[in-house]
Amino acid sequence: MLIVDQKGYVKGNVTYWTGVGLPNDDATALSQKWAQGNSTRPEAFAEYSPSKVRDQLVSDLDATTFTSSESITVNNKAAYRLQSATGTQLVIDAETMLPSAMKSQTKTYDMSQWNSVSPKVAPPTSQVTTG
Repeated sequence: MLIVDQKGYVKGNVTYWTGVGLPNDDATALSQKWAQGNSTRPEAFAEYSPSKVRDQLVSDLDATTFTSSESITVNNKAAYRLQSATGTQLVIDAETMLPSAMKSQTKTYDMSQWNSVSPKVAPPTSQVTTG
């Protein structure tokens, strides 16, 4: 996903596009191309901001189920580790208060790269499908 000048662009593979409900033929046609979102509603992309993702993760964990929290060090940086009753762990960077990792019983998510990309420009018109 890319947001440039209040316009949103999404690039996905066939699995992504079929996962959001497109028929296989359409998903294949859009695979690995930039799809421009509705430019009259750029606020729809705001749900993917780091703070919204963090809030959703914490909400999904249900903070009332946290059984422990501790201060830890990750890559020489201060962090907090919260653990839920089900064993899910959420590691939060102490400086930014953004999640840096989440570990459930079956998966581990690395979220340490928030905002670590250089500024982007919109894809060339030849690579964009309006949808």
